[in-house]
Amino acid sequence: MQTRQLRDSLKAGFAKQQQTMEESFRGLSAEQLNWAPDDKTWSIGQCLYHIWLTNDKYLANLASVIRTSERKEPKDQEYNSSIVGTRFIEMVGATGGKNTPVPKVLVPEKNRVPREVVQLVIDQLEGIQEFLAESEGKDLRKTKMASPIMKIVRLPLGDVFLALKGHNDRHLNQAARMLRMSGAATGVKTGVS
Repeated sequence: MQTRQLRDSLKAGFAKQQQTMEESFRGLSAEQLNWAPDDKTWSIGQCLYHIWLTNDKYLANLASVIRTSERKEPKDQEYNSSIVGTRFIEMVGATGGKNTPVPKVLVPEKNRVPREVVQLVIDQLEGIQEFLAESEGKDLRKTKMASPIMKIVRLPLGDVFLALKGHNDRHLNQAARMLRMSGAATGVKTGVS
């Protein structure tokens, strides 16, 4: 895939995530956000708060890397994820990570997620889209960033954006499943199909 196609795909993906947040979760009460069928399952709020915690760890580093990188993107560059990046994206993304333990620093507390988490995630998604726009002209393959969670892992900037998108998708899907379950359990129509 060409770098331009990657940027367009990421832009559309983050915009869709923002739309999902607005349409599916904005109107929920604190009680709805914190409902879970059992103690082992994350509530909608915990899924969203985990997204916020994870993105928050990456955004400060992302800003610094983008603003200080002098690597210029070659025209018509083909983008392929690095080997480490591919594995990382699979591990944290929408289809992976079922058996991957979540670092304790990223585990949200039960029954304590405030309603404001929805707006916090929406604001972050806007920030990620701004960073993506700010990265225009930077070499997504050669500009690298250390993971704030696993410092020894250095990923190309493009892989960081792909990992964030995949991770957000994974937990937004999880939150949508919880929303459907909570509606079925409480008899409340959720509007999520």
